[in-house]
Amino acid sequence: MYRTYSILLIIISLFFHQSLFAGWVIVEESADNFGNHSFQTTFIQHNLVRIEGTTTINILDLNKKELTLIFPSHRSFWKGTPQQLNEQTTQLIKQQFQSLLARAPASQKDTLRKIIQKLDSPDQNADSTLLLAEVKIQKTGKSLQIDGFKTYEYEVYVDNMLKETLWVTFDKSPYNELDVEKMLSFTRSISPMSKEGLISRSPAYVALLKKGMVVKSIEYHAHGLQQVTQVKRIKQMSISPDIFMPPPGYRLASIEEIMQMDLNTKLPGTADPLDKQNDPDELPQIPNL
Repeated sequence: MYRTYSILLIIISLFFHQSLFAGWVIVEESADNFGNHSFQTTFIQHNLVRIEGTTTINILDLNKKELTLIFPSHRSFWKGTPQQLNEQTTQLIKQQFQSLLARAPASQKDTLRKIIQKLDSPDQNADSTLLLAEVKIQKTGKSLQIDGFKTYEYEVYVDNMLKETLWVTFDKSPYNELDVEKMLSFTRSISPMSKEGLISRSPAYVALLKKGMVVKSIEYHAHGLQQVTQVKRIKQMSISPDIFMPPPGYRLASIEEIMQMDLNTKLPGTADPLDKQNDPDELPQIPNL
């Protein structure tokens, strides 16, 4: 009887521990060759993801296949499916080109008509070179201690060209909170075929995400440009459901309304009060939720 009681206590305590620390908060810093800094905070819990950038907040509900875009400077948000976002933004861009076509000189009308025609056939716009590109992720055999994490070095090649170096730890695996396949399907529907998503959608990269976490990465671009991203803080904690909802008092707006507000407020010479990317010492704090 005592033995059974002890086993029940262990099971209850394990369940309580998992419930108490169900989510993850990750703060990352990115920097380029020119000294520009930016921060991103990611909240992960139960197939919900909140990504806070410099001026926008994105919330992904993988179970509902729903996306929420929050714009703090306008106290507004947009909500819908990735397909609706693509359709609405494409329609707005098409309207702008149609307006240009109406005013353009005869020498430019053909070019504008071709652009509008491509917007009407999005499935035909995929870059065939991306469809055929081969992604390889190779372990170099090197390891490195980064901020207390033991990491292993991997090199990412696209068509035999080095595109990125990753330092991965298997001490923590925050993406276990997510259905990684659902996450990739979701991001693929937002951006069906892009160079940025090519690596993250590869089976080898997905396998790394399922087992561990990228602590540091260096992306290699043309003309020697590099983008370095590193995890600065990570904490396992229970996250309030409110974090994955628009803030109280924010109003629902269409993409067209938000773009118009953007044009009206972001005038030349005006500073965004949320923009802290020029202050590398201003690191976002993990909130006490």
